[in-house]
Amino acid sequence: MRKVISGIAMLAGMLLVVIGLVLCMCETADFSKQLFNLVYGMATMAVGAIICYLGKEGSECCGNR
Repeated sequence: MRKVISGIAMLAGMLLVVIGLVLCMCETADFSKQLFNLVYGMATMAVGAIICYLGKEGSECCGNR
């Protein structure tokens, strides 16, 4: 059961990284909105990377048992 949860966490993290990448690539006419999209996308990618790391650590922890 723990491997399933860690796999789902890794999948969700990868989806967040991809969504963050798409947000970073969005262009708007207003520079301040474009800067906001860039920062928001980078934050989303960082959260996704952290979730992937935690999911990986959880699966490695379960593999040792």
